[in-house]
Amino acid sequence: MRKNTQEFEDKLETMIDFLSLTIPKRNTEQAVKSLNYFKKAEPFVDVDVFSKASSDDGENRILFIDAEPADVGNNVDVSFVSKFEDTNSTISLQRIRLVKPKLLRGKIAYYMPYIFEHTVAFLDSITATYDSGRQYIGYDGKHWKICGDMGHRFLGRLGKVDFDNYSGIAEDDFPVQCRMAIGMEFTRYYEWSVEIGYAEQPTIYLATDPVGASEIFKLRDIPNGKKRRTALRNWVREHWREKRSGGYTGVKKHLRGAEKFTWNGLNVTIRPSRDDLKIAKNATSPTSTMVVA
Repeated sequence: MRKNTQEFEDKLETMIDFLSLTIPKRNTEQAVKSLNYFKKAEPFVDVDVFSKASSDDGENRILFIDAEPADVGNNVDVSFVSKFEDTNSTISLQRIRLVKPKLLRGKIAYYMPYIFEHTVAFLDSITATYDSGRQYIGYDGKHWKICGDMGHRFLGRLGKVDFDNYSGIAEDDFPVQCRMAIGMEFTRYYEWSVEIGYAEQPTIYLATDPVGASEIFKLRDIPNGKKRRTALRNWVREHWREKRSGGYTGVKKHLRGAEKFTWNGLNVTIRPSRDDLKIAKNATSPTSTMVVA
Protein backbone atom coordinates (compact mmCIF):
# COMPACT_ATOMS: atom_id res chain seq x y z
CA MET A 1 0.00 0.00 0.00
CA ARG A 2 1.33 3.44 -0.94
CA LYS A 3 2.55 5.40 2.06
CA ASN A 4 1.65 9.04 2.61
CA THR A 5 5.16 10.48 2.46
CA GLN A 6 4.55 14.24 2.56
CA GLU A 7 4.82 14.58 6.35
CA PHE A 8 7.86 12.31 6.30
CA GLU A 9 9.57 14.47 3.65
CA ASP A 10 8.73 17.76 5.39
CA LYS A 11 9.94 16.73 8.85
CA LEU A 12 13.06 15.02 7.53
CA GLU A 13 14.13 18.01 5.42
CA THR A 14 13.39 20.42 8.27
CA MET A 15 15.55 18.40 10.68
CA ILE A 16 18.45 18.02 8.24
CA ASP A 17 18.37 21.72 7.34
CA PHE A 18 18.35 22.71 11.03
CA LEU A 19 21.30 20.44 11.87
CA SER A 20 23.25 21.73 8.87
CA LEU A 21 22.73 25.41 9.73
CA THR A 22 23.28 25.33 13.51
CA ILE A 23 26.64 26.75 14.64
CA PRO A 24 28.60 26.74 17.95
CA LYS A 25 27.85 29.39 20.54
CA ARG A 26 30.51 32.07 20.65
CA ASN A 27 33.02 32.46 23.49
CA THR A 28 32.33 29.02 24.96
CA GLU A 29 34.53 25.94 25.08
CA GLN A 30 33.13 23.23 22.83
CA ALA A 31 33.73 19.47 22.81
CA VAL A 32 33.00 19.36 19.07
CA LYS A 33 33.76 22.01 16.49
CA SER A 34 31.05 20.86 14.10
CA LEU A 35 27.81 18.90 14.34
CA ASN A 36 29.23 16.77 11.54
CA TYR A 37 30.68 14.75 14.43
CA PHE A 38 27.19 13.31 14.95
CA LYS A 39 26.82 11.49 11.63
CA LYS A 40 24.08 8.86 11.29
CA ALA A 41 21.99 10.28 14.15
CA GLU A 42 18.77 8.35 14.69
CA PRO A 43 15.69 10.52 15.41
CA PHE A 44 14.01 9.83 18.75
CA VAL A 45 11.49 12.57 17.92
CA ASP A 46 8.50 12.10 15.61
CA VAL A 47 9.21 8.37 15.69
CA ASP A 48 5.80 7.57 14.20
CA VAL A 49 6.71 9.64 11.13
CA PHE A 50 10.28 8.50 10.58
CA SER A 51 9.38 4.83 11.07
CA LYS A 52 7.61 5.03 7.70
CA ALA A 53 10.97 4.21 6.09
CA SER A 54 10.22 0.63 7.16
CA SER A 55 7.53 -1.49 5.51
CA ASP A 56 5.94 -2.34 8.87
CA ASP A 57 6.22 1.24 10.21
CA GLY A 58 8.76 0.02 12.75
CA GLU A 59 6.20 -1.97 14.74
CA ASN A 60 8.44 -5.03 14.99
CA ARG A 61 11.63 -3.17 15.89
CA ILE A 62 13.19 -4.17 19.20
CA LEU A 63 16.13 -2.60 21.05
CA PHE A 64 17.89 -5.19 23.21
CA ILE A 65 18.73 -3.03 26.23
CA ASP A 66 19.94 -6.09 28.14
CA ALA A 67 22.76 -6.68 25.66
CA GLU A 68 26.31 -6.50 26.98
CA PRO A 69 29.40 -5.04 25.26
CA ALA A 70 30.62 -8.55 24.42
CA ASP A 71 27.37 -9.19 22.51
CA VAL A 72 28.34 -6.51 20.00
CA GLY A 73 32.01 -7.39 19.77
CA ASN A 74 32.94 -4.57 22.18
CA ASN A 75 32.06 -2.15 19.38
CA VAL A 76 29.54 0.59 20.16
CA ASP A 77 29.22 3.85 18.23
CA VAL A 78 25.73 5.33 17.82
CA SER A 79 24.25 8.82 17.59
CA PHE A 80 20.69 10.00 18.12
CA VAL A 81 18.52 13.13 18.21
CA SER A 82 16.15 13.74 21.09
CA LYS A 83 14.19 16.54 22.74
CA PHE A 84 14.19 17.74 26.33
CA GLU A 85 10.84 17.53 28.06
CA ASP A 86 11.40 20.74 30.02
CA THR A 87 11.67 22.97 26.96
CA ASN A 88 10.31 23.09 23.44
CA SER A 89 13.29 24.93 22.03
CA THR A 90 16.15 22.64 23.05
CA ILE A 91 17.14 19.60 20.98
CA SER A 92 20.01 17.32 21.88
CA LEU A 93 22.39 15.45 19.64
CA GLN A 94 24.19 12.64 21.41
CA ARG A 95 26.91 10.22 20.41
CA ILE A 96 27.91 7.30 22.60
CA ARG A 97 30.87 5.13 21.72
CA LEU A 98 32.97 2.54 23.48
CA VAL A 99 36.62 3.59 23.70
CA LYS A 100 39.77 1.87 24.88
CA PRO A 101 40.75 2.97 28.41
CA LYS A 102 44.45 3.19 27.48
CA LEU A 103 43.60 5.97 25.01
CA LEU A 104 42.20 8.11 27.84
CA ARG A 105 45.26 8.44 30.03
CA GLY A 106 45.20 11.82 31.72
CA LYS A 107 41.56 12.41 30.75
CA ILE A 108 39.71 10.30 33.30
CA ALA A 109 39.90 9.86 37.07
CA TYR A 110 38.82 6.21 37.24
CA TYR A 111 39.57 3.23 35.03
CA MET A 112 37.09 0.43 34.44
CA PRO A 113 37.01 -2.45 31.90
CA TYR A 114 34.55 -0.59 29.66
CA ILE A 115 34.64 3.15 29.13
CA PHE A 116 31.85 4.89 27.20
CA GLU A 117 32.52 8.31 25.72
CA HIS A 118 29.31 10.33 25.83
CA THR A 119 29.30 13.50 23.73
CA VAL A 120 26.24 15.73 23.74
CA ALA A 121 25.31 18.96 21.98
CA PHE A 122 22.34 21.04 23.07
CA LEU A 123 20.84 22.86 20.09
CA ASP A 124 18.75 26.00 20.57
CA SER A 125 16.17 26.02 17.79
CA ILE A 126 15.52 29.74 18.32
CA THR A 127 19.10 31.00 17.91
CA ALA A 128 20.35 28.06 15.76
CA THR A 129 23.42 27.70 18.02
CA TYR A 130 24.71 24.81 20.13
CA ASP A 131 26.69 24.15 23.28
CA SER A 132 28.56 20.83 23.61
CA GLY A 133 30.34 18.76 26.22
CA ARG A 134 31.76 15.31 26.82
CA GLN A 135 31.98 12.87 29.71
CA TYR A 136 33.24 9.34 30.28
CA ILE A 137 31.19 6.61 31.93
CA GLY A 138 32.76 3.41 33.23
CA TYR A 139 31.22 -0.06 33.46
CA ASP A 140 32.61 -3.24 35.03
CA GLY A 141 29.82 -5.61 34.05
CA LYS A 142 27.71 -4.75 37.08
CA HIS A 143 28.30 -1.16 38.17
CA TRP A 144 28.45 2.21 36.41
CA LYS A 145 30.53 5.22 37.43
CA ILE A 146 31.33 8.66 36.03
CA CYS A 147 35.06 8.57 35.19
CA GLY A 148 35.68 12.12 33.97
CA ASP A 149 34.48 15.54 35.14
CA MET A 150 34.33 17.51 31.89
CA GLY A 151 30.73 16.42 31.47
CA HIS A 152 30.00 17.35 35.11
CA ARG A 153 30.99 20.96 34.60
CA PHE A 154 29.19 21.17 31.27
CA LEU A 155 25.91 19.59 32.36
CA GLY A 156 26.00 21.42 35.68
CA ARG A 157 26.45 24.76 33.92
CA LEU A 158 23.39 24.02 31.80
CA GLY A 159 21.39 23.10 34.88
CA LYS A 160 20.75 19.57 33.63
CA VAL A 161 22.17 17.84 36.72
CA ASP A 162 22.11 18.93 40.37
CA PHE A 163 25.77 18.38 41.22
CA ASP A 164 25.40 19.88 44.70
CA ASN A 165 23.83 16.55 45.66
CA TYR A 166 25.53 14.34 43.09
CA SER A 167 27.46 11.31 44.36
CA GLY A 168 29.46 10.59 41.21
CA ILE A 169 27.75 7.21 40.87
CA ALA A 170 25.90 6.83 37.58
CA GLU A 171 22.58 5.39 38.72
CA ASP A 172 19.99 7.03 36.51
CA ASP A 173 20.17 8.51 33.02
CA PHE A 174 23.78 7.75 32.12
CA PRO A 175 23.67 3.93 32.32
CA VAL A 176 20.26 3.91 30.66
CA GLN A 177 21.64 5.83 27.71
CA CYS A 178 24.72 3.61 27.47
CA ARG A 179 22.59 0.46 27.65
CA MET A 180 20.33 1.90 24.97
CA ALA A 181 23.41 2.52 22.80
CA ILE A 182 24.50 -1.11 23.20
CA GLY A 183 20.98 -2.24 22.30
CA MET A 184 20.92 0.00 19.24
CA GLU A 185 24.26 -1.42 18.07
CA PHE A 186 22.96 -4.97 18.57
CA THR A 187 19.73 -4.29 16.65
CA ARG A 188 21.54 -2.54 13.79
CA TYR A 189 23.43 -5.74 13.01
CA TYR A 190 20.15 -7.22 11.80
CA GLU A 191 18.42 -4.22 10.21
CA TRP A 192 18.78 -2.35 6.94
CA SER A 193 19.34 1.38 7.16
CA VAL A 194 19.38 4.59 5.17
CA GLU A 195 21.73 7.50 5.83
CA ILE A 196 20.38 10.84 4.59
CA GLY A 197 21.91 14.32 4.48
CA TYR A 198 24.01 16.86 2.65
CA ALA A 199 27.68 16.26 1.87
CA GLU A 200 30.00 17.06 4.80
CA GLN A 201 27.04 17.79 7.07
CA PRO A 202 25.29 15.90 9.90
CA THR A 203 23.28 12.97 8.57
CA ILE A 204 20.19 11.11 9.76
CA TYR A 205 19.93 7.34 10.27
CA LEU A 206 16.65 5.53 9.64
CA ALA A 207 15.90 1.84 10.01
CA THR A 208 14.44 0.45 6.79
CA ASP A 209 14.07 -2.65 4.61
CA PRO A 210 13.98 -3.21 0.83
CA VAL A 211 10.19 -2.79 0.61
CA GLY A 212 10.02 0.30 2.84
CA ALA A 213 12.95 2.01 1.10
CA SER A 214 11.49 1.37 -2.36
CA GLU A 215 8.16 2.91 -1.31
CA ILE A 216 9.33 5.93 0.67
CA PHE A 217 11.98 6.87 -1.93
CA LYS A 218 9.76 6.05 -4.90
CA LEU A 219 10.26 9.55 -6.34
CA ARG A 220 14.05 9.59 -6.03
CA ASP A 221 15.99 11.68 -8.55
CA ILE A 222 16.75 10.18 -11.97
CA PRO A 223 20.56 9.94 -12.43
CA ASN A 224 22.16 12.25 -14.98
CA GLY A 225 22.23 10.70 -18.44
CA LYS A 226 19.59 8.13 -17.50
CA LYS A 227 15.96 7.92 -18.57
CA ARG A 228 14.65 6.10 -15.53
CA ARG A 229 15.43 5.50 -11.88
CA THR A 230 17.88 2.79 -10.94
CA ALA A 231 16.44 -0.07 -8.89
CA LEU A 232 17.32 0.15 -5.21
CA ARG A 233 19.30 -2.43 -3.28
CA ASN A 234 17.25 -5.59 -2.87
CA TRP A 235 17.43 -9.35 -2.55
CA VAL A 236 17.36 -11.57 -5.64
CA ARG A 237 16.39 -15.10 -4.73
CA GLU A 238 18.33 -18.06 -6.08
CA HIS A 239 17.14 -19.17 -9.50
CA TRP A 240 18.09 -20.87 -12.75
CA ARG A 241 19.18 -18.86 -15.79
CA GLU A 242 19.02 -20.17 -19.33
CA LYS A 243 22.37 -20.01 -21.15
CA ARG A 244 22.66 -18.89 -24.76
CA SER A 245 24.71 -21.98 -25.52
CA GLY A 246 21.92 -24.14 -24.16
CA GLY A 247 21.09 -25.57 -20.78
CA TYR A 248 20.76 -23.73 -17.49
CA THR A 249 23.08 -22.36 -14.85
CA GLY A 250 22.27 -21.85 -11.19
CA VAL A 251 22.33 -18.30 -9.78
CA LYS A 252 22.83 -17.99 -6.04
CA LYS A 253 20.80 -15.70 -3.80
CA HIS A 254 22.39 -12.24 -3.88
CA LEU A 255 21.95 -8.52 -3.32
CA ARG A 256 21.49 -6.24 -6.32
CA GLY A 257 20.67 -2.60 -7.00
CA ALA A 258 21.86 0.91 -6.21
CA GLU A 259 23.11 1.75 -2.72
CA LYS A 260 23.60 5.47 -3.29
CA PHE A 261 21.24 7.96 -4.92
CA THR A 262 19.85 11.48 -4.50
CA TRP A 263 16.36 12.33 -3.27
CA ASN A 264 15.01 15.88 -3.06
CA GLY A 265 18.61 17.09 -3.40
CA LEU A 266 19.79 15.00 -0.43
CA ASN A 267 22.41 12.25 -0.57
CA VAL A 268 20.97 8.88 0.44
CA THR A 269 22.86 5.65 1.13
CA ILE A 270 21.06 2.34 1.65
CA ARG A 271 22.99 -0.22 3.67
CA PRO A 272 21.87 -3.86 3.95
CA SER A 273 22.18 -5.32 7.42
CA ARG A 274 25.54 -6.81 8.34
CA ASP A 275 23.70 -10.09 8.87
CA ASP A 276 22.35 -10.02 5.29
CA LEU A 277 25.78 -9.13 3.92
CA LYS A 278 27.13 -12.20 5.69
CA ILE A 279 24.33 -14.33 4.25
CA ALA A 280 25.01 -13.00 0.74
CA LYS A 281 28.72 -13.67 1.08
CA ASN A 282 28.15 -17.27 2.12
CA ALA A 283 25.32 -18.02 -0.33
CA THR A 284 25.82 -20.90 -2.74
CA SER A 285 24.34 -21.61 -6.16
CA PRO A 286 21.41 -24.05 -6.41
CA THR A 287 22.68 -27.57 -6.96
CA SER A 288 19.53 -29.62 -7.35
CA THR A 289 18.74 -30.95 -10.82
CA MET A 290 16.44 -28.71 -12.83
CA VAL A 291 13.68 -30.54 -14.66
CA VAL A 292 12.37 -28.92 -17.87
CA ALA A 293 8.87 -30.03 -18.86
